[in-house]
Amino acid sequence: MSMIYWLRRGFVGALLVWSVVLAVQCDQPAVDAAKAAAGPYTLYVVRHGWHAGLVLPRNALGEAAWPVLNNFPPTAYVEVGWGEAAYYPNPDAGLGTLLHAGLWPTASVVHLAVFDEPVTDAFPQHDIAAIQVSRAGLHQVAAFVQQSMHNAHPDPVAPGRYHESAFFLSPLPYHGLNNCNQWAAGALRAAGCRTAPRRTLRVTRLMHDAQSCGRWIQSAP
Repeated sequence: MSMIYWLRRGFVGALLVWSVVLAVQCDQPAVDAAKAAAGPYTLYVVRHGWHAGLVLPRNALGEAAWPVLNNFPPTAYVEVGWGEAAYYPNPDAGLGTLLHAGLWPTASVVHLAVFDEPVTDAFPQHDIAAIQVSRAGLHQVAAFVQQSMHNAHPDPVAPGRYHESAFFLSPLPYHGLNNCNQWAAGALRAAGCRTAPRRTLRVTRLMHDAQSCGRWIQSAP
């Protein structure tokens, strides 16, 4: 056989090997940015029934991050959550309030809670995931949360649910396709995690993504 024949066969073989290499690389999941740029700070995701809260180290935020923090005494941690204005603050909200919250756009609120004890002690009956983030990632989350707060109305609108806490007005609309879990997924994406906020309708999906970006540290009993 001629030299040209063997050269052609070698070229085709090389193409086949390269195609396999590319296919394998495409099947491998990309490394989450939060893992690649893991830093000295830990962001916690705490499940509360149908939704979740995000716990951040308060000293790393700086008091200027969220002016509403001036309503609270100094503490080690701050937890933030977002939800529907009528349903979220009401521990006795019924089915009618729930349906109203999901069927069409309504007002929303931000819940802030502060505490000093370790996160697992503060929420001993909850599922918790921990995610290592860089300083830049933490500040991206803080900026995301700040955009969810109503700067024109900095005063609390209702008492909080637990610890030392309160609800504050948010300018964001709440509805079935923009719910609390999608909001939390957006915050995790700001931190560098691989999330799909539009598809994160349920808290189970949110906690799964949080674990994938970090690690599971506590399961509810």
